Amino acid sequence: MFFALPWMLLGFLGLPALAAIYWLRSRAKPRTVSSLFLWMDQRRPQQGGRIFQRLQTPLTFFLELLAIAAIVMAAAAPSVSRSRYTRPLIVVLDDSYSMQAGGDASPRHRASKNLADEFRQTDYVARVILAGAQSRLLGTAVRSAEQLQGMLEQWTCTAPTAGLEPAIALAGEIGGSSSRILVVSDHAPSGDLPAGKVEWRGFGEVVGNVAITAATRDTTVGGTNGDEDRVLLEVTNFGTAPARTELVLEGAGLDPSRKLLELDPGMASRLILNLAAGSSELHATLGKDELAIDNDVVLISPRHRPLRVQLLVADTGKPATSLRALLVRAFEACGQALLVDSRAELVVTDREQPDSTNAWQLQILRGPDGVSYEGPFVLDRSHPLTDGLSLDAVIWSAARDVVPSGTPIVTAGNRVLMADSDDASGRHKLQMVLEPELSNLTATPDWPILLANLVRWSLAATPGPAASNVRLGQTLRITLADDASTAANALVTLPGGMEQSLPIHGKRLEVHPDQIGLYNVRAGSMHFPFACNALNADESNLGHCASGQWGNWNESEVFQDQRMNLDWVFVLAALGCLMVQMVIVSRAGAAG
Repeated sequence: MFFALPWMLLGFLGLPALAAIYWLRSRAKPRTVSSLFLWMDQRRPQQGGRIFQRLQTPLTFFLELLAIAAIVMAAAAPSVSRSRYTRPLIVVLDDSYSMQAGGDASPRHRASKNLADEFRQTDYVARVILAGAQSRLLGTAVRSAEQLQGMLEQWTCTAPTAGLEPAIALAGEIGGSSSRILVVSDHAPSGDLPAGKVEWRGFGEVVGNVAITAATRDTTVGGTNGDEDRVLLEVTNFGTAPARTELVLEGAGLDPSRKLLELDPGMASRLILNLAAGSSELHATLGKDELAIDNDVVLISPRHRPLRVQLLVADTGKPATSLRALLVRAFEACGQALLVDSRAELVVTDREQPDSTNAWQLQILRGPDGVSYEGPFVLDRSHPLTDGLSLDAVIWSAARDVVPSGTPIVTAGNRVLMADSDDASGRHKLQMVLEPELSNLTATPDWPILLANLVRWSLAATPGPAASNVRLGQTLRITLADDASTAANALVTLPGGMEQSLPIHGKRLEVHPDQIGLYNVRAGSMHFPFACNALNADESNLGHCASGQWGNWNESEVFQDQRMNLDWVFVLAALGCLMVQMVIVSRAGAAG
């Protein structure tokens, strides 16, 4: 039996009040009088007979008790599920890794037990959606607690974030207007829930947590000590009290070391290390606490190979301000380019070059009658070359009758200043109109930014992974060599030792890591590792967790046909009791 207004059951407190009234009314106090002949009803005590007599309680007392109880039950709006009706339900599970906090007492374990118990008591036809970075529908519909428990084994809670709103929208599309949606999470909803449609249950607890919130490892080329790796680690205390923890560092040619960290509430401590370039992986581990997944990181030395750049630009003008000198300084500043005379991967030229090579090209077009443009400039922000460009206070001069060909990247009004085109093999050819003697572009920060973007973009197209250390849930894109791209699949070794086969599309391979640790990828003759770490401060912060229930399915008229209301039964019972009580009272009055 279900109650729409369970707080109305407090009306049962009126039952002892009624009993007290009858008890107080029936108590008699002795009175001394001179005579009894004026009393109409003289009761004489029974002489002899049984010593014990039954309690003499009026029938009206019991009728009034039953009437009050029936009125209270009717006010609570009782109902029962129709035996022929099975309720459709869509369960949305928070799959983010904060649900692991607490080990065996984690929100995930407590929610699983709660769902299994409810399925044993109520008939449901349920579908399950995992709400992670991407919403995922699990299997087919389940009808029993045993089927549900089997499906919950796929609920691993390793996602870097929980996309609950998209998952709720997906649940509404799958279930339709007559379904119920149950959201299971470790925190309260951020906004109002659809009335009667969504019920939200939180199983989280506010606890302190110390986590590694940032971990990077980059290679510096040509430093004072030669090539070296620089590591940045950040440890944050998300608790409300001071915390002490131990940071253990192992690997990368270091002797195992332990560092004691004392952190105030909300405080972050940063550690910078310099390692030999190309050294083995570095393991960093914190002491145990409520959430284990953010206590370990592994960082490998990044794949570093400079881009081979060839400059086919005439060395004209003053040595310090010539176009070639400006290009040399900008490429040297980016730290990822190697100037070569052959086997180039990027050719920068000021004249037309043959298309027989596989190298990318940046062609700087020049001509007479230069015209200066001071903006406003329109940039294609979806293009990799415009990342970080502002072109504020830039004067860009270009030849009047020279027009770049391809898709515009930078324009001044309807004047195209830079354009991009590519061929079937994926080789890009960029054209830019520029008169450096009449422009200040080469004297602003936008000049090295533009060329650094070009180098990074070109490197991303060379064989190998785009990164060596990624965050949990981040997609790693890998460019394959020609011999590897002919294979149908690549083999990925997961942190636990299991192997996974992934399809290769052209020269591209995408890996979606869903576990933390070291991965190894093999595709043809290519073999390289990468590391995945859980680095999300929002998930590591357990201060926003909460327990409770928000929303109520019974608030909507949509579900009225799914239950049988019983309030009318108790109303009739109360009326019957009151009618009998009135008959008894009226007869007693007539007899008197």
